[in-house]
Amino acid sequence: MRLFIFSLGSQYTIPAMKLVGGAFRTTLALKNKYITEVNEQVVKPLDDFLKTDLKEFKESKKVYDKALEKYESTLAKYNGQSRQKEASALREEAFQLYDTRKAYIQSAMSCAMLCIRLQDGLDQLILGVVSTDKAPL
Repeated sequence: MRLFIFSLGSQYTIPAMKLVGGAFRTTLALKNKYITEVNEQVVKPLDDFLKTDLKEFKESKKVYDKALEKYESTLAKYNGQSRQKEASALREEAFQLYDTRKAYIQSAMSCAMLCIRLQDGLDQLILGVVSTDKAPL
């Protein structure tokens, strides 16, 4: 098998290397510009959304979970008590159950409203990111 070695003169090699190097620099500059645009137009708004709206929802969810736990324990306590107790003691337990149930319902409604607002905000954010005229995607 013969090996052919082509010898190109420096008159072609050096300009070709400069041309390829320039093309690589241009490609790298365009990639960096694209990454910067994606970061500013997509990643930053999503990150801001996660830091504000999602944090508020998580805090509301924690309040809801605590209210649910307290309601369930109060309900179990109420259901487990003897019906032979005095009427005033039964009434007092019923009032406590009513108050914890009321707090539970309020926290559930608050959490549900934040969930709806979170979904709406996320929908608006995604539409805003995708439908912009200068979107890099």
